[in-house]
Parts: sequence; C-alpha cells; structure tokens
Amino acid sequence: MTLRLESPLISPRIIGRDDELGAIQTVLEGVRAGGVECVVIAGNAGVGKTRLVAEVARKASAAGFDLLLGRCVEQDSAFPFAAVVDALRAFFAGRGPEEVRQALAGVGAEVVKLVPELGLLLPGLTPTPSLDPEAERRRLFEALLRVLTPPACRKPRLLLFEDLHWADRTSLDFLRFLIRRLPACPLLLILTFRAEDSDRLREFLAGIRRERRVRELTLGPLSREHVGSLVRTVLGPVRPDPARLADLVYGLTEGNPFFVEEVLKTLVVGGQLRPTASGWEWQPAAGLPLPKSLQDVVRLRLRRLDPRARALLTAAAVIGRQFEVKVLADLTRLKEPEALRLLNRLITAQVITETSVGRFAFRHPVIREAVYGDLTGTERRLMHGQVARALEGAGASESALADLSYHYFAAGAWAEALEYGERAGEQAWAFHAPEEAVAHFSRALEAAVRLGCPVPVRVRLLYAWGRAGERAGYADAAGRDYAEAVRLARTAGDRVGEWEGVVNLGLLWASRDYVVAGRYFDEALGLARDLGEPALLAHSLNRVGNLAANVSDPALAVDYHLQAVEIFRQLDDRRGTAVTLDLLGMAAQLNSDLVGAVGWLRQAADLFRRLGDPQGLAASLASLVVCAATHPHDLPVPGIPLADGLAAGDSALALSQGIGWRAGTAYTLGVLALGLGLGGDYGAALAAGRSALQVAEEVEHRQWAIAAHRALGRLYLDVFALPEARRHLELAWQLAAGLGSRVWMGYVAAALASVYIAQGEFGLARDLMDAGSRAGVTRCAGWDRQLEAGRAELALARHEPEAALPIIDRLTASTPNLGPDAVVPRLWTLRGRTLAMLRRYEEGEALLLAAKHEAERRGTPIWELHAGLALGCLYRSWGRRAEGQAAFGAAQRVAESLAAGLPDGGLRAGFLRQLGTLLPGLSPRQAITRRYGGLTEREAQVAALVSRGLTNREIAEVLVVSERTVESHVASIMGKLGFNSRARVAAWAAGRGLDKGELG
Repeated sequence: MTLRLESPLISPRIIGRDDELGAIQTVLEGVRAGGVECVVIAGNAGVGKTRLVAEVARKASAAGFDLLLGRCVEQDSAFPFAAVVDALRAFFAGRGPEEVRQALAGVGAEVVKLVPELGLLLPGLTPTPSLDPEAERRRLFEALLRVLTPPACRKPRLLLFEDLHWADRTSLDFLRFLIRRLPACPLLLILTFRAEDSDRLREFLAGIRRERRVRELTLGPLSREHVGSLVRTVLGPVRPDPARLADLVYGLTEGNPFFVEEVLKTLVVGGQLRPTASGWEWQPAAGLPLPKSLQDVVRLRLRRLDPRARALLTAAAVIGRQFEVKVLADLTRLKEPEALRLLNRLITAQVITETSVGRFAFRHPVIREAVYGDLTGTERRLMHGQVARALEGAGASESALADLSYHYFAAGAWAEALEYGERAGEQAWAFHAPEEAVAHFSRALEAAVRLGCPVPVRVRLLYAWGRAGERAGYADAAGRDYAEAVRLARTAGDRVGEWEGVVNLGLLWASRDYVVAGRYFDEALGLARDLGEPALLAHSLNRVGNLAANVSDPALAVDYHLQAVEIFRQLDDRRGTAVTLDLLGMAAQLNSDLVGAVGWLRQAADLFRRLGDPQGLAASLASLVVCAATHPHDLPVPGIPLADGLAAGDSALALSQGIGWRAGTAYTLGVLALGLGLGGDYGAALAAGRSALQVAEEVEHRQWAIAAHRALGRLYLDVFALPEARRHLELAWQLAAGLGSRVWMGYVAAALASVYIAQGEFGLARDLMDAGSRAGVTRCAGWDRQLEAGRAELALARHEPEAALPIIDRLTASTPNLGPDAVVPRLWTLRGRTLAMLRRYEEGEALLLAAKHEAERRGTPIWELHAGLALGCLYRSWGRRAEGQAAFGAAQRVAESLAAGLPDGGLRAGFLRQLGTLLPGLSPRQAITRRYGGLTEREAQVAALVSRGLTNREIAEVLVVSERTVESHVASIMGKLGFNSRARVAAWAAGRGLDKGELG
C-alpha cells in the first residue's frame, strides 16, 4: 500500500449519524409531500455539521429538490446580506438569462442591488430608486422572500445556511423574517451554527424558537464505538491492536470527527502509522501527538486571554486534564480567591469547566494538549517536579499514587518515579485496570534502568509489566518482557524467577502455537522437579495437563489436574486450588463429561468469588455456557440448563469487559454466540460471533479466533447459509492447522465436513475428517466424537444406513452420564434417521419423538427442527402421509420462528427458500407467503418499498410495472393485513425487516 501526499484521510461515509440522518430524511419526505419545515442544527466546531448537511443536500438533490446553499464566513460578518448573497450567487451561477429572469420572479430590480453581476447577464435590469433605510430594507426582504420561496414553485426547495455564528445582523434579521413568512409551498430551511459561539445568536435563537415550525437538532460527539468505526473506515486494517489505537484517539478527541481525522493524518505524517501491503502498521505509544492544525486552532482561541489567566491555564495543563484549585494555587503561588477569579475568566471563555466544588477540568483534551505543547522540555520538567512536591506536601494519600507516578517520572526524579510507578502499577492491577498498570510499570522500568537497579528489581518489574500487558492485549511486548526476565534471572542464578518466566512464556504461546508452548511447559516441569517446590510442581502439572487437554488427550489432562489439586489442597493454597478446578472443568468438557465439568467449574467459581478474583471467576462462568450442550458439545448429556448457562455467560462478559480482559471477552463472546444460537436467537448469536472474532483478531489470539470462526460457521450452517459457513470454517481450519491442536482441528473438521456434505462434496468431507482424526474411536474425546458423528452423517447422505448404525452404536455406548431416561437430541435424531432408512419405522419414530420433545423441553429449536424434519420424512416413507404433513407443519412453524429472529433480509429469504425445498408440498414461494402474513412475494416487495417512502409511481418504476398494478397491490396488502393507511403498512414492513433486505 502506498500513500500519496494528496490522499486525504477522510471517511468516505458518515459514521454515527444514523439517527440524525433518519430524522432529517423524515422531514425531507414531508416536504416532498408539500410540507414546510425549518431545522436548526447546533454543534461544536468539527463535530460534523457540514458533513451532515452535505449528505442531506445530496439526498435532497437526488429527490429532485432545488438547492440554495449559503455559507457565512468570519470576514463577512459586517457585510449586510452576506449569507443570502452567497446563496443567490451560487444558485444563479451557470444559469442562462431566461432561467435567471424566471427565477427572479419579477423582483430583479431589487435583487440586482445585492447581486450587481445580474445586470451583466440581463442588460435591461436596472435597480429601483432607493427609499429611506427602513423602507428599503423591508422592500429587499419582500423581494428576497419572493425569489427564495416563489409562489408557483414546481419543485421542492432546500434552503441551507451554514455557520450562522458568523452571520451579519441583516442576514439574521432576514432569516427571522423568512421563518415567520414561510409560504405554503414545499420548502425545507436548514440553519447551522457553532454551539460554543452561540452567545451572539441568543436574540436570534430566542426569536425563532417562538415559531412552532422550527425543529432543533444538537449534534453531539461520536461515541467510543463510533470513533472505532471511523478509524476502521478511514484506515482499513491496522496491526497490532486497532482497538487500543481507537481508544487513544477517542481519549484525545472525545469523539470529534474532524479531530479524529486530523490525529490520524498526524500519525501518518509522523511515521507512527506506516502503510503495508495489507493495511497499516501502528507503532504503539503511550499517547498521541496533537496535530499542528488543532494546536493552531486552540492558540487562535486563547490569544484573547490576559497574560495572568494564560499563565494559570499553563500551570493547570501541567497538572493534568483535571485539577484542584488548592494545588493550582500552590503551584502558581496565588491566593485561592485570586486563582478562583482567574478560573472564572477561563470558564467564561469556555476553556475549562467546574466539575465539583474546588475541582476543575479542561473542556476538551485538545485544549490541554495544545497549552502543554507550548512549554519547553525544561519548563515541563521543573513544573512537574513542583506539582509532585505539592501533592506530597499536601499529605497525598493512596489515591494520589497515579499522579505522583506521572509527575515524578515527567520531572526526571528517577528514585521517586520507581517507587511511585511500581506502587501505582500494583494499585491499578488490583483495581483491574491493565492499561493504567502498563503505563505505571513502564515508568518504573525506565526509572529502574536509569538508576541501574539490581536484577531482582528489574525481573520483578518485567513480570509485572508482562502480566498487565498480556491482559491489555499487548501479547508481543509481553513476550519480549518475559524473555528478557528469563535471561536476567538465568544470569543471576535465580531458578524460581526463571521458572516463572518460562511458565509465562508457555501461557503466552498457548494462544498461538501449542508446539512452542509445550516446549516451555516441559521445561517448567523439569525446573519445578529440580527445585523440589510443591507449589511450582503443581502449577507445572496444570500447564502440562491443560496442553494435553487441548492437543491430544483430555483424559490424561484430568489425571494431571487431579495430582495438582491434591498438592494445592495440602498446601492450603486456595488460589492454586481454584485455578486447578477451573482447568479440571475444561478438561472434563473436552472429555464429553459435561455433568462433571459443571461440578468442577462451580467449585472454581465459588472459590474465585471468595478470593475476589474477577478474571478467574469470568473464565469459570464462561465455560459453564458450553456445559449446556452447545455446539460442538451437542453429543454428551448437558450438565446445566441452557438458560442458566447463558446467564453465567452474561455475567462472565460483564466481568471480562469490566476488568479490560480482552482475551477473556473474545472467549466469552464466542461461547455466548453458540449458546444464543442453540436457543434460537440467531440475530444476537451472529452479532456476538462477529464481535468475538473482531476482539480475537485485535489481540492476535489465534485460539479464540479459531473459536469465533468456528462459531460463525456453525451458525451460518444452521440457517443454510452454506457459502458463509464454508468461508468461516475453512479459515478456522487453516488457523487450527497452524496452531497444531488436534482439538481444534477435530472440532473444525467435523463442522466443515457437515458443510461439504450439505453441498454434495462427499469426497472432500471424507478426506477432511480423515485429516482431523482417525476413525473408530471409542474414547470420550469430544472432537473425535464429533468426527464420528460426521462419518455417520456422510454414510446417511450416501444412503448407507448399514455403515452409519455401528458408528452411532459406538457413540451411544461411550456417552458419559447416559442414564436410562436420558435423551441426546442430536444422537437420537441420527439414530432415528438411520432406522427410518432401514425401514425400522417404529423404533425410529420413538427415537425422533423423544428427540423432538427433549429439544422442545430444553428450549433448543434448531434440534427440534431437525428432529421434526426427520420425523416427517419417516412418516412419509412409512406411508402415513397425514402424520407426515403434521410433522412437517410443526417443523415449519419452528423454522418460521427462527427466521423471524434473523436481522438480515438475505439470510431470512435464503433460510426460507431452503426450508421450502425440505418441506414437501410447500414451495419457496409458499414459504415466503406464509412468513409475510399471507402476502405474496410481489406484495411483500411492494410493502418494503412503501416502507422506504416511495410513491406508487416510483414503486412502479422500480418494479417495471404500471402504476395501476401497484395500486392494486397496495389495496390487496391493506386488505390482507387489515390496515387503512400506507403509514401502517410501512411500520409493519419495517418491523419485519422488509425495509432492510431483498426478498426472494
């Protein structure tokens, strides 16, 4: 990727303004229908007023509006009628004499006084004699009203005047006159102004607010989420950690779109963002530079301040974004009343704001950064030292550790920076704020290097930074710190320190490459045995066991973890016990024992809760979701009801997000996606899956990226979106092969094989399952059981029930916790289908009915659907057509309920179309008709277009039919739905998502 100097870093589309655009679109449609509206838009500089109204103007032009656009500029603020003249000149530009003559509506002799160049275009046009000033003013107002709002206008018109805070007084008076006299013709008047400069508009705004037809819209800053979208839209792919970049940009800009684009441009010019073949590479830093353009804007704004207020503001900028008047007074050697008097001036100038009694803050981070940026390095160092000493002198408590860390480091006082940096880092870690912990430990490490501290101090700080950095998502940097700590520990002969670093490196690599992680864990186990330390041995057993669970043998993993938990209990190490119980739960899951897994995980969660460990608690709660028998654990007996599992997952997500644990967030979103899908909420499930993938990719966590791709693939498979399912699962397969995990390779291969089978590619399915694992497994490993079930599916697809039945027998015999009354819907459905193909109808019927009822009891409609479809096929093959139709009808109702939850129109239509091919006697057209309240497919299309505000004539043009045909469709729609207005049809269509997707 190459960046050309003239390429602007500007978003190609508006971000975060859907509500505002929707509101104005409604107004536009009202004006098109003959209405008259006035909309006043307020917002701070750079918030996007111009971009918003430009989009409105584009939409209006496309809808056939005439446009008159005027812009106020600062240098014309004393020029009468400047805004109106600007609009008229732009409107008349490029028009011929006859067109201009008609537009002047017989008042050209007045208008030429304001736009003299009209006399060159129309030579016979001469101005009327002047009257006294007030009469002349009124006559001009009437003439302009006639031109801007012609009495016989054939087209709707948009009048737009921007930046009224710079408008001249005469233009404002005319606009008030215009609003009072707006005629009954299709007209939309839009006015914009800068909110922070609204004082001079106070009288004007008070006047127009008395008019009932005036609507007001305040444009606020973008949310943190929308800033992230804006960064992604402007830049595209960014590595590493685009979410961290977006957070920093938001922190500096507070959601101002212009500021965001300027900051990104500064990062590119300064080399912190470098173009690559696949996007951008970001060089992470603690903060972001303030663009020169924004510095200049702030300097221009602050130049009116008197020197004493400016000096006070500079001192405040050194203290930080927020500051106390007492500390500020001490720093500037002012008495508090004098400092407060100057602060009031700064409040009046809208530079700072009072947040509470005695506490103030800069109105925007950009102001603080610009003021701070004007100080020399020497000035900053001296003043930071003064602030730190003032804080200490005031008897600063633990709450001031972060401030002391920051100020002593900025002052270059290394001994104090080391002390307070480490203390503040530990405090931030205890408060579950990993980003802040990273900042403080970074300062402490730099101070330790400057002071030449001994190795144990540096090793301790490196591990602390790595721990915080890993949780915050800085995996590469954490790995470098761990490796450096191991090197230093070995040099100093610190075997325990070396062991800690080796374990940390293994844990880090476990998310990327199991082979590398295995080498580290084996080394750690050897070190622990040599040291003879029971606690280190137990931790090492856990690490080796967890790797075994994820690579090859969950049963062996359970043995390792049982050894470890016994050691921790003997040592009365509650944290070690909790961690091991959590690992036992995960190993039991992978070994298909979901009932046992729930027991271990609940014990772990209880211990983590009592220990006050939110990360451990979040991990255990998230794993409980899987125990509800979600994909890919749908062959064992569930250990927990689905509703309970989802509730645990919601709690886990809140905990992970609350402590900034992004890897945990990715894991939890992934398991929630599968749980929500199992419960039939595919809209929420797909959203969770996409979020899981985004977070996993941002923190470069390969394992959770595989999980997210696999979850999305399985969800798309459920709704028959086979191309999307295949795309995600093939990506998951590539990642799993690179990770070297038989677990993930097996689980992904089984799901992808199901897609291949559905697409009729039986050879690909067979080869993939052979690559995923070996056939004939009788043990309980979950991925091997999934592959065995896939082989049974393949045999049935090939009409080879004799080959499928022994596989299903082995799966049933090896299912843990399978009591006499237990029913596993997927396994029972497989056996029922097989027996139906073998013409053992009574046995098959009993199994499929049991599967259907169990799926319904659990609240898992996808398995209820599959069992119902299989039951209908069985009855049809058996010759019991009436019962078959009843079974298919029940399955159809389940499917329609699932389709209603799909947010995407294309997905809904595809799902229903495929359903039509699976339900004998119900065509795709009939399926769509039933889904949309009895409307035909064509009527549903017409309803969708009505919901978008199109007239009958416009709908006829879109569908290439006559207007009379559309009228008939609309009448039929209203009759079938029992509605008496187009508005109700539009609301009905929007409620079913018809306005968002194509039908058919």
